[in-house]
Amino acid sequence: NLATIIDLTADALDWLLLTKRPENARRLMDQDILKRCWVGCTAEDQYNYDKRILELFQTPAKIRFLFFGST
Repeated sequence: NLATIIDLTADALDWLLLTKRPENARRLMDQDILKRCWVGCTAEDQYNYDKRILELFQTPAKIRFLFFGST
């Protein structure tokens, strides 16, 4: 189980979770585990940036980041 691996190694590793759907990270992962990870999302255009950044800010995380790139 990924949550168990993160829990056991988070003191020694920085876990970076990158997704297009940060709301799913909140739904699928325990909040205590998310708080030990860097959680980021991608945005391919301004529309998706505007939508996803709000979801990302609601996600508990050690650090939040956004990758904004072109395809």
